[in-house]
Amino acid sequence: MLTKENFNESHKLRGMEVEGVDTCMLKEYLEKNYGYNEPIFLNEVRLEGLSDNALRQYFKQMLGAGDLARFDTGIYYLPKASRLLKKSYLDSMKVIIRKYV
Repeated sequence: MLTKENFNESHKLRGMEVEGVDTCMLKEYLEKNYGYNEPIFLNEVRLEGLSDNALRQYFKQMLGAGDLARFDTGIYYLPKASRLLKKSYLDSMKVIIRKYV
């Protein structure tokens, strides 16, 4: 589980001391644990010291900034466009497999 202390320890070398949780920290957590164009189920994401409502607000901010995309209610992904397709998408089979298999 990502905590403020773990995050700060891993970023001291780069001089990125962080107070609390922010969208940059959340994006890095999601990249590390889920990757790009992989389904992220909102109910599976848990960060110490962050309520469900605060987490939803961070997701909403990331959606607005284009750092996150919504596949369906409660299902998100980090978009990364390919060279062939200029727009990123999430394969529905990945969602089905992660949710039901």
